[in-house]
Amino acid sequence: DYARSLIAELMGAHESAKPRDFRDPEVCKHYLVGFCPKELFPNTKSDLGVCSKVHDEGLRKAFQASPDRQRFGYEVDFLDYLRQLCNDMDARIRRGQRRLNIEPSEALLNPKKDEREEQIVMLEEKIKDLLAKAEAAGEDGRVQEAQDMSKQADKLKLDLEDLKAKDISNPIFKQEKRMEVCSVCGGFLVTGDDSSRLDAHNEGKQHRGYLKIREAYED
Repeated sequence: DYARSLIAELMGAHESAKPRDFRDPEVCKHYLVGFCPKELFPNTKSDLGVCSKVHDEGLRKAFQASPDRQRFGYEVDFLDYLRQLCNDMDARIRRGQRRLNIEPSEALLNPKKDEREEQIVMLEEKIKDLLAKAEAAGEDGRVQEAQDMSKQADKLKLDLEDLKAKDISNPIFKQEKRMEVCSVCGGFLVTGDDSSRLDAHNEGKQHRGYLKIREAYED
């Protein structure tokens, strides 16, 4: 009974601490207008970090229904941020194009370098998360659960080592493949590559995220 009352008390404190008005400073205004860009790129090279503001669907509906929403200026701030992200990406795209023109060999010899680096980051995050959970389970006396998660982490470590050691350099690309830079997300593409690889690129978090940003900014 004490545990239940404590949980109820904590939940009540949490609920009372939640913002009740979309104008509260701790509420994410980008989320109110459309979406929070920081949610688009976790564990990618374009990771914008974790948003420290509150994302609440009820507050977003309240904002969207407000007849005075234009006067708050949230849409203007949102579009300014999207413009900044688009400009930064366009600058990265120009740098990528110059890289292909000036130093083509690295991009041509390693056409999957960016994809591999993203996979490495994701594996490292999974390993870190599993080890933290295993430690917590061990401290709580859940020995079997801790051992299972440690084994999963060990397996992922082997996968990570294999990925880091894998040499995907291929001199054939230098003579037979031409590279281009994706005009949406700045990723390197093989010109005329098969549709499955192009589809995989287009379905990636970075491409989908920047496509969403560009479409929202251009509307």
